[in-house]
Amino acid sequence: MIVSVHEYPRQASVVLALSFFSGYLLLKLLLIEYFSTEYLLRVWLLICAMPLLILAYLQNPYKKDKGNLNPINSVRIKSKIIVLLLQFIGIYIYAFSVTQLGLAEYATFVNDLFIAFPIIFILVIGYVYFVDRRLVEPEDEYARIGAMLNKRVSIDTAVLKHFGLKTAVKIVFVPFMYSGFLGNLSILLNSAWQFNADAISLLLFNFGISIDMLIGIFGYLFSSAIINNQIIDTDSNFSGWLFALLCYPPLVWIMRQVNDQQDSLIWSDILPHDSVIFWLMFIIINMTWVIYWLATFEFGMTFSNLSYRRLIDKGVYRYSKHPAYIAKNIYWWL
Repeated sequence: MIVSVHEYPRQASVVLALSFFSGYLLLKLLLIEYFSTEYLLRVWLLICAMPLLILAYLQNPYKKDKGNLNPINSVRIKSKIIVLLLQFIGIYIYAFSVTQLGLAEYATFVNDLFIAFPIIFILVIGYVYFVDRRLVEPEDEYARIGAMLNKRVSIDTAVLKHFGLKTAVKIVFVPFMYSGFLGNLSILLNSAWQFNADAISLLLFNFGISIDMLIGIFGYLFSSAIINNQIIDTDSNFSGWLFALLCYPPLVWIMRQVNDQQDSLIWSDILPHDSVIFWLMFIIINMTWVIYWLATFEFGMTFSNLSYRRLIDKGVYRYSKHPAYIAKNIYWWL
């Protein structure tokens, strides 16, 4: 029996990492010569996400069993379908708008979502019906928001604000994570294996950032009660949102202007490769990246910017409140 991915979030990250590397080896060694990269990247994403999604559902202790399903409530189900589809439409409109304005490069996400929307429409209907009958508490936020839209209940501003903030997090970060993840997968799939310091550092960086984004994608896309991975609370402070979004499109251009660099030199361009300081820098740089990677690992399924799902005090978080930020900053500085 596999250890619970709910009680031990690190296990969820292990499942994602194993799925990731299994997909990498399958595509790199067997399929890359027979299929286009664009097709293989989407297959790789499915290989990454599906095992943990299935496992999290099977291990979720807060779902009803087959013999005790909720009765069919067509009004509630229709309401949830409408609200969930509106979320997808909101994500698409945002991603399309910032791409057209040149504030972000989400063309991959926009095109994929547009092409897949008929399939998503069908999947949403099946998903909502399936989940609604199995939730211990089917009268969730989606049901309440749907009831407000249908004017069956009065407007509750607190519920709307809470739901709106969670939706805003998905709208901002899902396109970024999806586009960035597929971009990194393309780099990894097309990178030749080389054994020198520069190539190893770059490979570690791309593997690390890919798994980091994979954990993020899972956290944003699959924040569902059916796998016990729902968002508990969302940051409602303007300053919190501002400083977080300065690091991501579309506001990241402000940071790029502030941090504009006049050259493209990095540590390995400056230090002699046969010197002690070169190898010392090589070790420290890659160690800080591994620490950053381990910090993300501790989230399991629950990673999400500006959101709260659980308290983390294990692993590298035992020693620091922000090990990811400390390690990432040291990495970039060096």
